[in-house]
Amino acid sequence: MRKRYHWLVCLLLCCTGASAIDRNVSDMTALNAAISAAQPGDRIILQNGTWNNAAITFSSSGTSTAAIEMRAQTPGGVTFTGNSTLNVTGTYLVVRGFKWTNGTVTGNVVTIRGSYNRITQCAIINFNSGSKWMVLDGLRARLDHCHFEGKNTVDPTLQIEVRDKTADFHVVEYNHFSRRPPLGVNGGETVRVGYSGQMDNISRTLFQYNLFRECDGENEIISNKSAENLYRYNTFRRSEGQFCFRHGDRNVLYANWFLGEGKAKTGGVRVIGSQNYIINNFFYGLDAANSTGDAVIILQKGQDYPAGEVRFNPQINGCVIAYNTIGEFTSGRAIDLNNGSRPLSPTGVKVANNVVVDANQPLVANTLTGSETWQGNIFSGTLGITNPGGITIANPQLESAGSWRIGASSPAIDAGVGGWGGVLDISGLPVDINVSFDIDGQARTSSKDAGADERVSGTVTNRPLDSMDVGPAWMGGPPDPDAPPALANLALNKSVTASSQPQPENPATSAVDGDVNTRWSASVYPQWLEVDLGAVYDISKTEVVCFSDRAYQFTIQAKTTAGGSFTQIVNRSANTTPGTVASPITDNFSPVAARYVRINVTGAADYTGTWASISELRVFGESGGGGALMQAKLDGGTGELSKEVKLEVYPNPVSGGASTIKYSLPKAGNVQISVYNMNGQTQTLFNARQEAGEHTLRWPQSPQPSGVYILRLQSGRMDRQVRLVVAR
Repeated sequence: MRKRYHWLVCLLLCCTGASAIDRNVSDMTALNAAISAAQPGDRIILQNGTWNNAAITFSSSGTSTAAIEMRAQTPGGVTFTGNSTLNVTGTYLVVRGFKWTNGTVTGNVVTIRGSYNRITQCAIINFNSGSKWMVLDGLRARLDHCHFEGKNTVDPTLQIEVRDKTADFHVVEYNHFSRRPPLGVNGGETVRVGYSGQMDNISRTLFQYNLFRECDGENEIISNKSAENLYRYNTFRRSEGQFCFRHGDRNVLYANWFLGEGKAKTGGVRVIGSQNYIINNFFYGLDAANSTGDAVIILQKGQDYPAGEVRFNPQINGCVIAYNTIGEFTSGRAIDLNNGSRPLSPTGVKVANNVVVDANQPLVANTLTGSETWQGNIFSGTLGITNPGGITIANPQLESAGSWRIGASSPAIDAGVGGWGGVLDISGLPVDINVSFDIDGQARTSSKDAGADERVSGTVTNRPLDSMDVGPAWMGGPPDPDAPPALANLALNKSVTASSQPQPENPATSAVDGDVNTRWSASVYPQWLEVDLGAVYDISKTEVVCFSDRAYQFTIQAKTTAGGSFTQIVNRSANTTPGTVASPITDNFSPVAARYVRINVTGAADYTGTWASISELRVFGESGGGGALMQAKLDGGTGELSKEVKLEVYPNPVSGGASTIKYSLPKAGNVQISVYNMNGQTQTLFNARQEAGEHTLRWPQSPQPSGVYILRLQSGRMDRQVRLVVAR
């Protein structure tokens, strides 16, 4: 990640030249002037605070290698209220880190036009006005890591315009759609992709890794009204209504989680359109009879329309339902393939390789036409119809209640059959046309298992999403992928050597123990102290805390091997600045590969004695949260790669509540997680055995003083550290 990040920075600098600047603004007059003057690579930075009645038109042109960015001074630090709107038009523009709330807008709140424009790390919460909160209208827009909550007005939270048959190729990902109360009338969708009159227009929107929680606006959570879209890896939790192929053909719903979680009126999928694909999804605990049409998966009857009219309810011709798992719905049926009172039944329907389990309700609605194709399905419970063939009645042995995974002796293993035709290949979108992967993202074998899960070992890359996986980093979402990697003190508690015998009570190890009340002391100048980081890292910052706030003069050198030559990276040989606990002598520099770091103390500006006394030497490189440490420090020095343990913290800095500590273990073992403050005091957050997999903690449990802390995770020989900042 480090190399990729710096390659990108270098590329941007080469393309933009020295003219790219930060334009800091504090009012609308200055903002409009900055927008007019902006050049590729510039950043327009809005001063933190409340901006009331700010009607912004962000119109400019960046380039593919040097976008123009409009951002908050600090993420989430700018709040728009009142009659505040944003219209983005142009190319390669980025909007980052804003919040909208308490609005008085009558029209749309945020509209993205033009091409290659992006909105990220933003939130619209309880705006309490406006028709559509977010509109994507143009080509190749990207909406990511945003949060939408509390919309109580008519019209969708997110509207995607699909103007014609030229593909839009929008990307909507890692967003959190939360708590939309019931509207009571039509027009309460959370997301609508197209309009009824745009049903034949091609969007090719990629809609992935989004979380819908308690989105109850109406019976359609997502209303698809256009053609050739891919919806994958999204999670629906406790949301009334359904995903609806309301209009439009040739769309794919792939590897999504629909979880009722005990809530009434939660539904699955409803189809009104042709050649739509429902593949590899998991449906569990849904209250199907209380959603439109009384089944988890519903295909509705249609009717004919004169040429040229909008086909509001067309006949379905071709729909594929394959490799899904439906478990324990609380009412209704699992599947209804011929729903409603309109005259034209669906044709060309294929139901293949699904797993369906329920002990209390019949599984299939008794409305079949007899033209449906059934292949390789494993059903457990009362079928509800005469078996048409292609359905085996057997217990698929799901691992547990709420699990989509099958057990080691499941009859679903290798039960998938071919001949159902595969998934539509949509040009320009990553469609898994052969269902080569299961819902976990694991590769299926040549003899595929029925249902959403393939019984295989290997890395799981997909799972049901929760709030920590989506939305802005400043609201507790995942770390901002565009932020520079976090830094950690790599010298903490590492092996050290020194040029001469120090005072016995002030050993060399005291300079790297994290305690500013201890020190390394040796006499006479010059004296050096060398720390072995344990592995080669990219380092980019040093801090020196001097005993008694002295202004020591020194240089710092680095090398990658024990027998190599040192290269000077810091020159403080004429330093006059004290190195205090609150303000260490700090130097930032371009990343340098280093394992051995040496400080050479040559004198002092304000001290006439001969003692070199250093309370702390800190050497910073990328933290575990950035995922790019070259190697972890390991007990015994085996050189085992640090990627075995992942450690992330967000938000970081902590400015209000608590941060989420998220970590994954490659194997079971004892885990100790501790937090150190700069006075060396330790707080143990966890110390017990844990199983392999992902785990989370919250910190702090009670308010902590502002400052820098070190989070340390130890498990066996693996040791990870992340630098935490509390800023109140």
